[in-house]
Amino acid sequence: MENHEFFKKSHKYDDTNLYLIPNRISEFNNDEFRIEKLNQNINKDHQNLFKILRVLRISTYYEASLMQLINLVIELNSEKTRCILIIIGTNDDQQIVDNIISMNLDFIYIFNNDYFTINAKEIIDYSDAVLGTGRSFMEAASKSKILFSPVLASKYPMLVTQKNFDKAFAYNFSERILIESYNEK
Repeated sequence: MENHEFFKKSHKYDDTNLYLIPNRISEFNNDEFRIEKLNQNINKDHQNLFKILRVLRISTYYEASLMQLINLVIELNSEKTRCILIIIGTNDDQQIVDNIISMNLDFIYIFNNDYFTINAKEIIDYSDAVLGTGRSFMEAASKSKILFSPVLASKYPMLVTQKNFDKAFAYNFSERILIESYNEK
């Protein structure tokens, strides 16, 4: 909706038919073989814990949303809500990966090889919840996952509910979402 409004206001497009087509995904199947391979790479003590997934390009652009999710998982574990974070992403910035590894948190798993990153949507079903932006949000929604979205200038991502869905949707579930009344707790 954010982009749609931008084009509607631009006089350059006054004579253009503009359409908002928000759902950019097609139905897709799970890859049960890769899901099992992913499970084999998770510590056996963690395999039955609540799993939060982030599929992304590991880059400075997505670093804030990734840190929000890491903060959430740290907080949940400190509150005795045991969970793990699974990060699946192509590595565009090794320093970010190194920083996460240096945290030395045994409940964070990073998979950045092509085996898991290519068509990563096919392994979404391994998770219980997903922080998604844009297409990855829609893909996780199609699998009926609990959904999080980043929020601008926040410590934690936002749990997307019926009350805040429209606001998050307007910004394509991106890092640009600003909700003045957002209560992180």
